[in-house]
Amino acid sequence: MKNKNLIDATTNASNGLVVLFKEKAARREALVLIASVAFLLVEVNSYTVAVFALSFVLLALEAVNTAIEKLCDLHTMEFDERIRDVKDVAAAAIMLILSCQGILLLIWYSSTA
Repeated sequence: MKNKNLIDATTNASNGLVVLFKEKAARREALVLIASVAFLLVEVNSYTVAVFALSFVLLALEAVNTAIEKLCDLHTMEFDERIRDVKDVAAAAIMLILSCQGILLLIWYSSTA
């Protein structure tokens, strides 16, 4: 059933967050978000703001990755190279965001040292 109104859409999204945070990876990435808030409290600059914003992008990508994995598992639980590739590419997107955050933090740290 399609979303009838804003309340239904919000309820559906909240249900999705519940499903998302059952995943260990999403809980770890929520810790990244909390850590990014700590960096913002230490110093507000373009690097710490970017790391903070990327933390939300990271969680959003984890939600997409989780959805992809659930769809693939719905299709088959048996090994399939194509499904492995799909899951690996989705995981690569998360790794790229984490790498970007790490690079930004290194730049920030080297500029403050």
